[in-house]
Amino acid sequence: MNELFSIGDISKIFHIPIKTLRYYDEIGLLVPAFVDTNTKYRFYSVDQFVLIDIIRNSKKMGMPLSEVKKAIEEDLKFNDILEMIDRQSICLDEKINELNMLKASMNTIRESLGEISSLVFNEVFLVKEDIQKYISFPYTSRTIEEQEINFRKAALSSKIIEREVYAVFGVGTDAKIYFDKGEMVNPDIRYYIKNRLSPAEYEKIPAGMYACIIFDDNSFAKEKYYGLLAEYLTKNRIQAQGDFIEQWIMPRVEGKRESTLIKLEIKIED
Repeated sequence: MNELFSIGDISKIFHIPIKTLRYYDEIGLLVPAFVDTNTKYRFYSVDQFVLIDIIRNSKKMGMPLSEVKKAIEEDLKFNDILEMIDRQSICLDEKINELNMLKASMNTIRESLGEISSLVFNEVFLVKEDIQKYISFPYTSRTIEEQEINFRKAALSSKIIEREVYAVFGVGTDAKIYFDKGEMVNPDIRYYIKNRLSPAEYEKIPAGMYACIIFDDNSFAKEKYYGLLAEYLTKNRIQAQGDFIEQWIMPRVEGKRESTLIKLEIKIED
């Protein structure tokens, strides 16, 4: 019998964990050349080295193990292998595009955090805003619990979360109801478009001067900051135009509780 190599030897030679080699055996991808009936130890032959190389290289190309197994079992010809490589190349291009989109999302949120970190928190200030774009999802919320559920409905149905690390969502808040009744009613959930690629249809928030407050707090504490913003407008006799705009910049957990960095603003007369 030709020289055989133990599963430990193969693990060391090819830098493949023993657990992985056992799994390959279980699914029929790489069956040992010999198994000792007494000890159940697995042994591999030199002839299988090329097979192991093929498995490793196929994994590098991102091929699923099921496809690798099928390719090995079908004794592919050179033309078949070329077609397989072409298909996998297309898959890799799609993956690269997906990763580039995720990286762009990370850069966008980094820029937003960098800009906001230089501003004063928990105090109202005036800021001139450019036109802001968003997609509106018509889910009305009257409580924080409803808002949390509606946010997930909007995000998951739009599949936006799949291509962004931290997509900037938020809500509009009916200013008339707030000033008349003190209630925070959100007519929609909003996805704020922060990248250069815009969908065919979106809403616009007009450019102009805004009264703004930035805070990092639990969602159930938002009423406090609405109050500070409303108090500032009243004290300075500033007339608001349109509804409140909430942007959820970055969620995190503090002391096992949710805490979100939020930008709250409302347009004022220029």
